[in-house]
Formats: sequence, structure tokens, C-alpha cells
Amino acid sequence: MLSRLKVLPDEIDRGYLGRVMRFNGVREHQGALRALRVTGGEPADGGEGLRTGTVALLASLSATPLDEFVAAHTTLPWRRAIAWLKTDVEHGGEDSDSIISISGLRLARNAAYLCPACVASDQAALGFSYWRRDHQLPGREICAEHGTMLARVEDEWAFVKSPANFIKTGQAVSLEESNAQEQLLVRRFHAIADALMARRLPVPIAVMREVLKRRGQACGLQTHGGEVRHALLSDVIKRAFPEQWLREVYPALVSKPERKLMNRVDGVFYFAKGASSVEPYFLALAVLFDSADEALQALQQAEMKPQPAKARTRGEGPSLDALVSAYVESRGNLSEVARLCESSVFMVSKRLTELGLPTLHRKNAVGIHKAAWAFYVENLGLIESAAVGGISLAELGDLIRSGGPLLVRALKAMGQEGTSSQQEAA
Repeated sequence: MLSRLKVLPDEIDRGYLGRVMRFNGVREHQGALRALRVTGGEPADGGEGLRTGTVALLASLSATPLDEFVAAHTTLPWRRAIAWLKTDVEHGGEDSDSIISISGLRLARNAAYLCPACVASDQAALGFSYWRRDHQLPGREICAEHGTMLARVEDEWAFVKSPANFIKTGQAVSLEESNAQEQLLVRRFHAIADALMARRLPVPIAVMREVLKRRGQACGLQTHGGEVRHALLSDVIKRAFPEQWLREVYPALVSKPERKLMNRVDGVFYFAKGASSVEPYFLALAVLFDSADEALQALQQAEMKPQPAKARTRGEGPSLDALVSAYVESRGNLSEVARLCESSVFMVSKRLTELGLPTLHRKNAVGIHKAAWAFYVENLGLIESAAVGGISLAELGDLIRSGGPLLVRALKAMGQEGTSSQQEAA
């Protein structure tokens, strides 16, 4: 059984767990979870059929309603600020058990962050220090309360110990001064993120996409996938934000070549189920609108409009641009194309076959892609191309018979660089 401790203002869930462990003399994480279950009236091993997540157990231990605990002490409101599933379910409300159990205790940054001034203030007022959630949100460089630079601890389980411990041992490394704290767009990014985090419900992807696409078109940006013909949102964001700050918030953007479509960012305009994480949406709102208030007002107005489900007639499917963009994003993975286009595998397979875009996600997918690149892009012969990919002539022949002109465009958009590692990860 664990002694119950009151959760402190803005205390992050992992930090609260660590403080409970230290107070009760529990050193090992799994032992703490077993003790949490017992304190909550469950078997130590969880018991067959029981699915109570750690966040729910922590909320119970602190005698805090689950929805309040999730809203004030987890990063779920950040990570779920925009969603395409269960958009009518509150972050910690009824019917959110599966969301909290699977994703509740996750972090939004890959390290632990603290404010030395907060630690000193805590030590003086409380006799101990604790971890703040606000410091664990992407892009935070300074403490909102003290205006001091945060310090970073390279360990996502640093929360088991007190912040003071890492200052004492010299393991907390102060962030470097940058121009981010003076940057208008960075402040706008945080204002938008804070406002969307404060909501009890996520913004539906459909609403967000409608607002961004309308604004993107007004700004002359490319709001569809495929061949690049207009200015790209990803390029605008890359140029607008400080590189050092952007490297921490969305590092893939820093190394993105100019005028090369980046579906994980540019896809905020056209992907039905979301482009990637929430950060590209926050970045997009910050650069497309002149103020946080204007962006939030546009979202609010769009949400108030009826959002009728778009009825698809039998045989209708995703647009050509959406299909090609999803094909490129998934590197020819049929099931992933279907997921991104919010369509069935059958429908997507039929359309891709008609367009001459064969599935590249086959046995020896890396070899298939290399051979296709050699044949279609480098214009090597059949035998040479098959040899480059390490596949048989029959396999390459099958690919060529099903491939069409769009395949060349798709392969060039995917690029050859990094093919092996990405295909193996798939």
C-alpha cells in the first residue's frame, strides 16, 4: 500500500509517480506499478481482464477526478489537441479509457526539463522540488514564471528523482540562449498550443484541414500533393522559425530541401486522417495567421458550422492528388495508402492499378524499390536494374508490366536517398 500524496500545481504525471516512489521508499518502476494497483484495490499483477492504466491509478491515488488529472498533469491534451478519432470524447472523460491506457503517460519531449529558479523556490517553500508539465512541452525554452532558461536532463525517466538532484550532480545542462524567446512566431506558436491544450475536446481534423486549406489557398500555397507547382508550407515554416528552436520542435524540417514536398507537414492541407503529429498544425497556424487570436477565432467559427459527413457514392474514392501523395508518403505500401486516404484497401488497390502505381511493399521491398529506381529513373537496362535491386528478372518484369507514367513521378518524389533504412523500417 502506498501513502497518498496530493498532486501539486502543474506537476507532470511521471514526476508525481517519482515523488510517490521516493516518499514510499520504492526504487523500481515495476514495483511502484504493482503497489499502485494494490492501493487501488486491484491484484498486484493487474488481474485478468483489468485494463486500468497508470494515469488512472495515479489520479485515484491523488484523489483527483480522472478528467482533471489528465487535463492538468499529463501531456495528452498536447498530443491529442487535434484528432480524427473520438473527437467527441474528452481527454480524460468517459469512453477515453483506451486512449489514456495506451497513450496517457507518454511524454511530448525526449528528455526532462527543469527550471533552476523553480527548484530553488520549491526547496525554500516545500523542502523539496518537483517537475512541472509546462516545462516538458515542445519548444519551451524559458520558464513562464521566472523568465529563466530551462535546463535539460538527457533521461526521460529522470522524473523518478527530484529536479534538485540533477542540479546538485551537474547533470542538468542549461539550454543555450537563442533568439526564439524574442521571436514573434514562436510566441504565437505557444499561445496557439496553450489555447488548444486547454480545451476539453480535441479539434477535429476535418475542421482544422478546412481552416488551413482555405488560408493556404489565400496565401498562394500548394494545398495538394503531387508535383510541386506553388510555394510550399514546409518551406515557409522552415524560413520563418529559428533553426535551433525548430530543430527541437520538428527536426525533420531543418534538413528538408527547398521546394521538396514534405507530406508530414504539407499534408496538413490534404490528408484526411492527419499529416503526422500536432506540431505541424501548430506551426502552420502560427505562420498562416497574423495572431493567435485570429487563428483560434477561425477554428471556432469553422467548428460552429455544421460538418455534414461527405457521402461517397459507390465506386467513388480519394482524389488523384491524395492517392499519389499517400503513395509517395507510404513508399508504395498499399495498406498505408488506404489508411492515409481513409478508404478501403480494395478501392485503393483498384485505383492504383488503373493509375499504374503498383505496390512496392512486397517481399524484398528494398530491392524492388532499388530496381524500380534504376530502371525508371536512371534508365538502366532490365538485367542491370534487376542486379542493382538483387531481384529476379521475373519480379522486375511483373513490376514493369503494372507500372505506368505516374510511377516515375512517384519514385522521383520518394527519392533514392535513405531508401534502405526507410523500407526496412516499414
